[in-house]
Amino acid sequence: MIGIEVTAFHGGQEGLVAQIHNAGFDEWITRLGRTYSYRQVTPQDVLDWIQEPTDTLWLAYVNVAPAGYAHCRIEEIEGQGNFLHLLYELTAPDMGQSRIAVVPKHRRKGVATSLLRTTLEHLKSQGVEIATAYACSDNGAPSALLSRLGFTHSEYFYFDRYSDQEPFVFDSVYAEIDLRQPLKEVRLNPAVQIRAPREDDLEAMIRVFGDCSPWVYGPHPSAEQVLAWLREPWGEVTLVAEYEGEAGGRDGVL
Repeated sequence: MIGIEVTAFHGGQEGLVAQIHNAGFDEWITRLGRTYSYRQVTPQDVLDWIQEPTDTLWLAYVNVAPAGYAHCRIEEIEGQGNFLHLLYELTAPDMGQSRIAVVPKHRRKGVATSLLRTTLEHLKSQGVEIATAYACSDNGAPSALLSRLGFTHSEYFYFDRYSDQEPFVFDSVYAEIDLRQPLKEVRLNPAVQIRAPREDDLEAMIRVFGDCSPWVYGPHPSAEQVLAWLREPWGEVTLVAEYEGEAGGRDGVL
């Protein structure tokens, strides 16, 4: 019989959480890597996640064996009335690192369900009114789990304590195109030149990296970080959009 226990994190367990994370996301770290901000984390990284008192970690054990963790963040929202918001989202500043992880050999045993139920019940008792979570639309397992627990998908979500006119939360935008089909005819701006990056684009690229992708290197990346990006294999498909002599685009972001 499987016994699942969920307990609050205490000091000294940061190495254990790092091990769970690195085991749970090993495939993503290997296949996606730093391009999508997936990497091996250290015990210090884990401690950095919970520097604020509004951040808490929870560990799950299957028959006393470490099996998973959940990272919760609470924020107080000021609107038409103040309320507490629980996030199961992405662990800043590393956008790729998930706030919920389960060791592969303990999946499909109810570990994630136990983590979510325990934290939802506990934090509801602390006054939290709304919880949100991110899951990619093509990632069926977490989507199904969240749905079973009562989470609902909504393009725009209004909460009267925040506003009945402005959405409190809304979906991210994800776009894709099937390149097996003919491309639609579009009228291009002849003043925009798309080209490979040059050395004199470095200052502009540093600005674009910081403005458009702060989760990769932060809002103020260094020249060394941008140059390191360009040396990687994905640098071969980095393009610059130049408009009226000024560069301002990366990877199709114009």
